[in-house]
Amino acid sequence: MTMENKEYTPLKDYLNHVLETYPDEGQLEDIVRIALKQDAYESNKGYMFERVNHNPREMAFYEQWQKENEPRSGVDNGNGILQDLFIETKVGDPLYKRWVLEINSRDRLIVATVIQWLGSNVGMCFLYEALKRFNAHIVEKSPTLNQ
Repeated sequence: MTMENKEYTPLKDYLNHVLETYPDEGQLEDIVRIALKQDAYESNKGYMFERVNHNPREMAFYEQWQKENEPRSGVDNGNGILQDLFIETKVGDPLYKRWVLEINSRDRLIVATVIQWLGSNVGMCFLYEALKRFNAHIVEKSPTLNQ
């Protein structure tokens, strides 16, 4: 990820102001990589995100998707489920990793929209019909009434 010096200038100025030292190119690349990873993680929100405030199922699907996409070292390839689905590995060769596709913010928006939609009434009907094809079904538990 070699960049020309002019592209580093705004970041260099900021870091000099905050850190009082400018990191070397390798450290700067690490900072950028971590920032991009964090930005990608935060883009796992659907197009109609505000709907989660009115539909507890959509909120549940959103929250689970967020959890599954947290970058965690030691879990698969450490990039969250969506990116990890597009990293090819070889059994018996732990060092082999090939990025089939690098997931961007647009990809995340599209997938997060579909995931959240699964919690909607129409999405739940889709899940119901799909599960019915192999004799499975969703059972919603009634909330316990506290009296």
